[in-house]
Amino acid sequence: ITLPAGLTSIGDDAFRGCASLASVTVPTTCEIGDAAFDPPTTVLRLSPASMRAQARAAEAAAREAEMAELAAAADRNAEALLADEEAEKEAEQRAKERKAKKKKKKKKGRGETWLSPLLLAYDREANPRSRSRARSTL
Repeated sequence: ITLPAGLTSIGDDAFRGCASLASVTVPTTCEIGDAAFDPPTTVLRLSPASMRAQARAAEAAAREAEMAELAAAADRNAEALLADEEAEKEAEQRAKERKAKKKKKKKKGRGETWLSPLLLAYDREANPRSRSRARSTL
């Protein structure tokens, strides 16, 4: 652990019995009491300025890691949005194709009926100029 740079003293037996405490960073300005740490604990003494610089570096690294995670999340969101847009476009295209097929089927179904010859005869009488057009359409 790293204790605060402004720490002035650690009392006697303060961390005694903390066998899992492997290393401690303490400011050089801090007074350490008798048997404050168990013997296997490594005590690293740094100047308060060094400790503050070390803390700033650790904070900067944590911010950088957080920004990287945010950027990765933004990339994942953008990819998901693009995939959704692509799926919507494909669905719209399929809907257009189905509509075009339906329209084509309707046109096909509008072929000649039993009424067609009667309508053609009526058209010839009503408009003699359309005879050539009427013949060409049949």
